[in-house]
Amino acid sequence: MTGQLIAVAFFGLAAIGFGAGVFLTRSMVRSALALLAAMAALGGLFLALEAEFLGVLQLMMMGTEMTLMAIFMVMFMMDPGGLGQMEMTHQKRTARAAGRSGAWPRPGWRSGPGGGGGPALHQRPSCRIAPWGWRSWSA
Repeated sequence: MTGQLIAVAFFGLAAIGFGAGVFLTRSMVRSALALLAAMAALGGLFLALEAEFLGVLQLMMMGTEMTLMAIFMVMFMMDPGGLGQMEMTHQKRTARAAGRSGAWPRPGWRSGPGGGGGPALHQRPSCRIAPWGWRSWSA
C-alpha cells in the first residue's frame, strides 16, 4: 500500500468517526469540537488527495468558523457544556396537546376506507377572513 492510500483511509475514517461523534454527545462543546475535528480530517483528506488549495482552505475557513461558533455558543447558551443535564425541549404538555388536537378528524373531511383524508369532491372549500385577520378555510 502506498502512503497516499494509507493517509486517505486514515483521514476518511477519522472524518466519519468524528462526524458520528457530533451526534452522539449531549454536550454542545464536545459536539463543536468533534465537528471541528471532522472538518480538520476533511482538510487532511484534501491534502492527502493532493488538492493542497482545498485542504488549506478547508482548514483555515472551518477552523475560524468553528472558533467563532464556539465563542457565541458559550456566550449565549445556558448550559453549553452539558453538565447540568438540561432538557433542550420546553412546553412538553402544550406540544402534546397541540399534537393530539391536530389528530382529531375535522367536520366535512372524509375518513375511512377510500376517504383519502381530503374534502369531499362535490364540496368546494371557501375562504373567509376572521376578525383578527387570519384566513379560515371551511369545507
